[in-house]
Amino acid sequence: MDEGTQRSGWRWPFQRSNPQIKDLPYKETGSTEDTIKSERILQEDREKEQARLNELASNYTEPEEPPVTLHLPLSTLLVSSAFGIGFMSGLIGGARQTALVYLAENAHRLPRTVQGWYFYNKTKYYRMILGGVQQGSRTGLQLAGWTGGFCLLDVMAEHARMRYLQRTPNETSTTFTPFAHILGHWSDGSMAGFSGALVALVACELISIDLVRLPRPMWGRIALLGTTTGGLVGALRDLRQHVLERTDPQRPHII
Repeated sequence: MDEGTQRSGWRWPFQRSNPQIKDLPYKETGSTEDTIKSERILQEDREKEQARLNELASNYTEPEEPPVTLHLPLSTLLVSSAFGIGFMSGLIGGARQTALVYLAENAHRLPRTVQGWYFYNKTKYYRMILGGVQQGSRTGLQLAGWTGGFCLLDVMAEHARMRYLQRTPNETSTTFTPFAHILGHWSDGSMAGFSGALVALVACELISIDLVRLPRPMWGRIALLGTTTGGLVGALRDLRQHVLERTDPQRPHII
């Protein structure tokens, strides 16, 4: 900066007016006692908050997870159970029958050495397994098919009953017959059992030959047996629904 500029008093931007003046040190306002008191209050608040959090943590218990339950329709359980029972029954019977057939086929050529007996028994066991699985599959599918047909007839009977008992002229009013509270799944099962027995009798009458046709008195017994069995299955469904509604009325149940 030249001498003329210094004499005129002109200053560059951001230049101190008096370079001799130094920055004054920061002087804290307020007394030391107030600062200590405020820090003590803050510390007490922190301790109280920490104590409250510790108490909440000690009293906290994780909510119990509800048990995992699998709800399946009764028709699915019946069909799968029928297939399992039929498969096991056919497996045992088929294995025994295959073993007897194998013994009869090889009765005239029994082995005479240890190695021969080894392969003889090994082949017999393989055939028993194969015959048992084949017969079990056939029996299981047959029983599952008949059970599935019964379940289909039961669903149709239930749908017809609901259509008959629950007539809705509009969406707000519902008309029930006086005996609506008496009917239930037992009536659906009885109707399905009677229909299934009737279909089976007609099929046997049309398909079978004269030598193996059922006599006429057997028709009534078979129809009565089908009706009673179907009604018993439906009554078990009603009992199951009643028990489930008493134990847990809030949860919807698939029956």
